[in-house]
Amino acid sequence: PALCGDYDITIALNDDGAGSNPLNLCSAPPDVQQTVSILDVPLVERWNLVSTYVNPFTTNASVVQRPIEGQYVVIQGFDGGAQSYYPDLPPAVNTLKEMDAEHGYWIKTVTRDQGSGTRDHSSAVATLRVVGEKFAEDRAIELDAGWNLVSYLPRQPLAVADALQSIDGKYTVVLGYDQGALSYYPDIDPSFNTLREMKPMFGYWIKMVQAGTLQYPTTADFRLPTADLRLKDKIENRKSQIANPTNTWVNFYGTASLPVGTVVQAMDPDGVVCGATVITHEGQYGLLACYGDDPATPGDEGARLGDTIQLVVDGQVLGVGTCSEHGSRQWRPLGQAEVWSVYLPLIRKGSR
Repeated sequence: PALCGDYDITIALNDDGAGSNPLNLCSAPPDVQQTVSILDVPLVERWNLVSTYVNPFTTNASVVQRPIEGQYVVIQGFDGGAQSYYPDLPPAVNTLKEMDAEHGYWIKTVTRDQGSGTRDHSSAVATLRVVGEKFAEDRAIELDAGWNLVSYLPRQPLAVADALQSIDGKYTVVLGYDQGALSYYPDIDPSFNTLREMKPMFGYWIKMVQAGTLQYPTTADFRLPTADLRLKDKIENRKSQIANPTNTWVNFYGTASLPVGTVVQAMDPDGVVCGATVITHEGQYGLLACYGDDPATPGDEGARLGDTIQLVVDGQVLGVGTCSEHGSRQWRPLGQAEVWSVYLPLIRKGSR
């Protein structure tokens, strides 16, 4: 079957709940029917922040992960605190015990060595198949004060403010991830935000100022995003700047007297480019996601907490920030890049 699809299968049941014999075509019609929903969630190389609107019949994490056995490094969840499932550890040791359709999950897939050839990071390398019951789009999800890692239940994309209208004024930031960091802050100029819409099969971090109940709109009765929102966004340019983004980041943004199309890089004290963005609006840059180092790998992917981060354009440091709490933002205006004029002596033909 094609990736990203969902399927409904109707199973006939007898009075005792047992499946009817599919080979006995002359048997009496069953009394009960049950609809089983199947959802395929594609996973790309390295980090994925996913969710499903199909709740597994068996939510035990060791069962849910079976379709991607051997294809991932770790599954991470969050419910009042961090939870992890490592396939090489005994299930009893892992802290992520259940996986359901109310939460989002980080899944890090195995990196495949493809030599020096070109690798398409957008292609799926694994598929998490979930079998169970579809949750209603407007099913209530209880959120705690502070961070929550939640699923997205609607079947169609919605603009962030529209999707979260039930908790309007109660959240300070929404973070997403689609081969790179996406961030939404409701109290800044919308042109800075890189998360424009929420989409099915993606998970989202939501930071609440107080406990609340999230209830997504029913998309069948809701106006979907405008054509302008559905246009291919220049955010794609930002995502392509970093080869190996991680699952933690801090955002920098501010004014910048630089031409549209200029690349702004974030560099940590070790000289690692931990983030980059392309200026898409005149007079400003960002949100520029500076990624944190992944402590589970031997390589140095990015910054560590407390690091001083240099904001660089064409080798010149135009601003300085700090690697702070995941999801935080810092206003850091960039200075003017210096342009050096080089004068060459005029030599006339035939002169001595």
